[in-house]
Amino acid sequence: MIIGISILGCSIGSRDKVPLEVQAHIEETNEVRILNKHTTTNIQGVYYVGKIFGEKTILQWVEKEGFNGKIQLLVTVDVEEDRVLKVEVLDHQETDSYGGYITEDWFLDRFIGKDPQYQLVAAKVTAKNPEDISIVTGATITSEAVINAVNDAMENYLRIKKEEFKR
Repeated sequence: MIIGISILGCSIGSRDKVPLEVQAHIEETNEVRILNKHTTTNIQGVYYVGKIFGEKTILQWVEKEGFNGKIQLLVTVDVEEDRVLKVEVLDHQETDSYGGYITEDWFLDRFIGKDPQYQLVAAKVTAKNPEDISIVTGATITSEAVINAVNDAMENYLRIKKEEFKR
């Protein structure tokens, strides 16, 4: 579900829709910036959130085509540590038997701590390198869609960091 919200006294119009999951994170802080100029074909929303999980973060609402339809993710990256903090599945059309496993912590936790400077790679058997992500057996297309969505978010994050957070 998507709703409009008010941030820092500024009303957000209908073109600035925020997923409920993002709103939940936004309510935990008093510093939010919607970075519309950093949206792309696959990245539907980009939000700088002051302090969440104790860190300054970029949240990106990403869509990618899976086996049965669109997969929507929320990818959270720590701005100070340049690491993925969390990947959440917002919505998907995958089957519960295989593709549905992408919602499980044992799969999503594989992304935590990944460095945005390195492209993630689908590992068919066992992850051997830091950028490898072991896929869900029987759900290769679905797993690769999630990996590619996170890669899109990480590439976009690097552009955002360069433009918005010059050191």
